[in-house]
Amino acid sequence: MVRERIANSIPGIAAAVPVVGTAVRGKVGIPVLATVFENTVHPPYPVANLQRQLFDGPWPSGTMTEHYAEMSGETTGARAGT
Repeated sequence: MVRERIANSIPGIAAAVPVVGTAVRGKVGIPVLATVFENTVHPPYPVANLQRQLFDGPWPSGTMTEHYAEMSGETTGARAGT
């Protein structure tokens, strides 16, 4: 029903119409792939730093886990694992 309403609406309005019923709750697994290219002399950062920056903290600008929790009103968070 929501998709029909969006399809039949004014052109360009689809981006402004929220899709109801698609909320996610709990921990969400987000794959993080640390890659090194062929011409890289050495890894630019240790994977442990990436784990801390994205998931574990503390990090000056906050972690990705904290960001998702804040955006969702504390109903969603990122699950750690690099």
